[in-house]
Amino acid sequence: MALRINTNEASAYARVDLHRHTRQLVRTLGRISSGLRINSASDDPAGLAIANNLDTTSRSVTQATRNTNDGLSILQTSEGATTEVSELLKRMRELALASSSSTMNADERALAHKDAQEMFSEVARIAKNTKHNDMKLTDGTLTNLDVQVGIDGTSDSRINIKLANLSGSALSLSTSNTDISTTTKAQAAVTNLDNALKTVNSYRSQFGSSENRLS
Repeated sequence: MALRINTNEASAYARVDLHRHTRQLVRTLGRISSGLRINSASDDPAGLAIANNLDTTSRSVTQATRNTNDGLSILQTSEGATTEVSELLKRMRELALASSSSTMNADERALAHKDAQEMFSEVARIAKNTKHNDMKLTDGTLTNLDVQVGIDGTSDSRINIKLANLSGSALSLSTSNTDISTTTKAQAAVTNLDNALKTVNSYRSQFGSSENRLS
């Protein structure tokens, strides 16, 4: 007995085409919904590798930019502290000059001395309490920091910034050598304050150069 197999080739071809178009439709809808041309490795294996490398680089650059801005914030905070200390030292020097003159009477000199000592205490307070992200910046605890400004692990991708030490010992100042209660002591205090101002000014200049570099 002869066997006969009935087929519908047109239907089979149509079904294959339907499945192919359905897959393409799903892929297209996936791209539309995600906004991405490549949603899986099968979409474009080579393109996916390139896209991943570019994404890694982009995210690394974004983080490096954040690091740079953090470095600038640290420098600006430190510079703010040195600016305040500089103004205090200038005022202390002004009082020391006034007290160096014999034209000032004892009562006025005593008041000037008290004012100068209060300012010295404020210098010490600023040095001890200037912080950024819980890091003390001006008491000598930290002397420098490395800022990662590039996307590589080499030294070329880092900038080192130096910090200030505004403590009394670093500025060679103390309650005794800023004593302006007498003419002689006040005259010596002027010299001590001048040396401290030179140190503070060098810190400010250094911060300015580092800020320009990071910018």
